[in-house]
Amino acid sequence: MRHGALEEYAPNHFMVHDIRVRPFIRGEGDVEGNRFVMTSWRRDGLMARLAERGLVMVTIESLTESLPELPAPFPIADEPRWQPLGHPSERWSYYDPRQRAVVACETLTQADQQGVWLYPGCMVRRRRGRGQAEWYRSQVQGTHTLQYTPIDDDSALLQGLAQATRYTHDPITVRAGENGAVVVTIPLLPRAHQAVLARCATGDRDGLVWQCHPDHLHLVVGVLARVNLVLTNSESNPHA
Repeated sequence: MRHGALEEYAPNHFMVHDIRVRPFIRGEGDVEGNRFVMTSWRRDGLMARLAERGLVMVTIESLTESLPELPAPFPIADEPRWQPLGHPSERWSYYDPRQRAVVACETLTQADQQGVWLYPGCMVRRRRGRGQAEWYRSQVQGTHTLQYTPIDDDSALLQGLAQATRYTHDPITVRAGENGAVVVTIPLLPRAHQAVLARCATGDRDGLVWQCHPDHLHLVVGVLARVNLVLTNSESNPHA
């Protein structure tokens, strides 16, 4: 995550990383130590004045714009292929673009051999015993076998979300939460996207349920738009 002379860590709340910004933020809000809370409406003007002095004001919007967009989706085969288990404790799962979620594969027995059915092209995850899960891109190799290319967690999620764009999904509903907050349940996002989202919303332990103040919903919308997720509510048109 990049830092500037002034960095927004929550809506209108900034961390001062460079003391040269202090003359510019005086009168624009409340300053306490290295924290600055902007209360004036001159946000764009402050950013422009800082830029004239070569000082960067990192905002939630600018961080959102720097987030990776979805890659081109890999095609997924229509027919699955059999993958034997390398060990009885081995467990497989895959990113289902229809559900936009990681789904566990059912372990089956075929010709006295345990294994799972996998669709070539899908992002698949293998866990051995209690070890760390590893992601792969599955590809056809030969007539009956599959080849696996290692891929990091975030790239696997981005590719899974990209493959999801080939299917129709209903917009994600914005719900009313407690104390006037709004709540959304979304697919799991890559860590960089979650980090920016956490600056304008609060997520649950799994990173699936997020809530924010209604005034900050547009910031949430911006982050989700980077991965083609659309929000709506029952009384209005989609937010993105």
